[in-house]
Amino acid sequence: MEYKPEEGSLYYARAAKGFRLGAPNQPLPSTCAADLAAIGLTRAPSSVNSDSLWSYEAGVKRTLAGGSASLNASAFYIDWTDIQTGFLLPNCGFSFASNAGDARSRGLEMDFSWRVTKSLTLNTSGSFTDATLQSDSPPSTGIGGKKGDRLPGIPRWSVQGGAQYDFPVVDRSAFARVDVRYISGYLNRFPGASTEAQPAGNFTVVDARIGMDVSSGLQAEIFATNIFNTKQLLEVDTELPDQRQILGRPRTVGITLRYDY
Repeated sequence: MEYKPEEGSLYYARAAKGFRLGAPNQPLPSTCAADLAAIGLTRAPSSVNSDSLWSYEAGVKRTLAGGSASLNASAFYIDWTDIQTGFLLPNCGFSFASNAGDARSRGLEMDFSWRVTKSLTLNTSGSFTDATLQSDSPPSTGIGGKKGDRLPGIPRWSVQGGAQYDFPVVDRSAFARVDVRYISGYLNRFPGASTEAQPAGNFTVVDARIGMDVSSGLQAEIFATNIFNTKQLLEVDTELPDQRQILGRPRTVGITLRYDY
C-alpha cells in the first residue's frame, strides 16, 4: 500500500509471508553416538519441519530542501516460526538439521543525503535491530538458545557516514571522499550452546579516496580502505577445532582506473 500526497513525498506499508520447505535428515553413523549422547539424543531427528515468517514494514521517502536532500526511513517487524538450523557434531564431523523455536526481529532503518553546496555532499545511514528468541530452543538442537537471547550474527547497530567534496583541477572534475562505518558487537552463537560463544563485531572503519577525470572517458582514483588497519572480526568459527577467525580486509591502498567507451 502506498500513499503519495505530493511530489517528492511517499508513504508506504507492506506485509509479506515466506516459508522454507522441510526435509529429511540422513541417518548418522555409529561413530556419532558419543556426540549425540552429549546433547541427550540417541539418533538425529528424522526430519526438519518447514519454517515460516511474516514480515511487516512501514516507511516514508521524502525529498527535502528543494530537491537538495532526501530522507528514507522505515520500521520493520518480523515473526519467524520454527527456525530451521543446522548443528555440526564436533567430534564425528557430521551434521543434522532441526527446528530451533521462534524468533522476533524488529527495528528501524534510515538513510539521509544532503547536497549542502554545489561542491559538498553529506550522507548517512543506519539501522537498529532487536532480534531475539521468543521461546527456548529444544535441547535436541544443541544450539542452547533461551527465550530472550539475541540471535547470533546480528548487530544491534550499524551506522555509516560520508562526505564528498567535488572541485575542479584546471578544466577537469575531481573529488575527495571520506567514509566512516561502525558495526556494534554480537555473538557467533547462543550463550548456552554446546561450544562456547565468541564475540565479534564492535569495530569502526575509515575509508578515503580521491580521484579526477584524466581525459574524456578516463577516470583515475587513489583509494585507502580501512585506513587505521582496524581488526574487523566478523565471525569466530567454533565448530572447527582451530576456532578460525573470519576477518574483514586489512588496510588496502591502491589505484583504480575507469574508462567509459
